[in-house]
Amino acid sequence: KTLKEFEVRIKELEQSNEDYAHNSTILKKRLKLGKRNQKSSKNLLEI
Repeated sequence: KTLKEFEVRIKELEQSNEDYAHNSTILKKRLKLGKRNQKSSKNLLEI
């Protein structure tokens, strides 16, 4: 592989790492919200 190809690959990996980090923060926020919403969703199910 040429140096250019490696540079492109590194850029792609960095990008996917950023996407992964972004997605995992969203998931963590959803988990926190989900735990908070579990009580209210149980109430909704009882109605």
